[in-house]
Amino acid sequence: MEDLFYICGIIGLILFVMGSIFFIIGFRRSRLVNRWEKTSGIIVKKEININISLSKIISGESFVSKGPDYHPTVQYTVDGVQHEYTSNVHQQPGIPIGKEVEVRFNPDNPEQAIINTFVQRGSIFTLIGGILLSMSLILFIVAATIYFV
Repeated sequence: MEDLFYICGIIGLILFVMGSIFFIIGFRRSRLVNRWEKTSGIIVKKEININISLSKIISGESFVSKGPDYHPTVQYTVDGVQHEYTSNVHQQPGIPIGKEVEVRFNPDNPEQAIINTFVQRGSIFTLIGGILLSMSLILFIVAATIYFV
């Protein structure tokens, strides 16, 4: 029984640390974005996606994909000046080319921007962090129950 207590405690601690890191990253990114101004932008093609497969070689198809980029690029205009931002966040499936999206930009530096979607603004990190923190809490409760019973 003592071994189960230690196992639950150690796994709970690991999940707590990982959950805290994910939650803090998501929370900081979301908080930053909420203070920035809004505008709209259009997703444009920037990357060249090459997909080599045996079926494409046999059929003679092109290796260049016409699908959306994994790191979406958006064009948006602030005070009559057009800007372009390519996200560092890998998103699969990508945002379709030509889709109008909301963009949040830093009013002091309009080149600094974020595409305001669930994945791009960091809410996915907050969600994963919350799930991991909840799992760690459950394991801590199980460990405490084992210890006190």
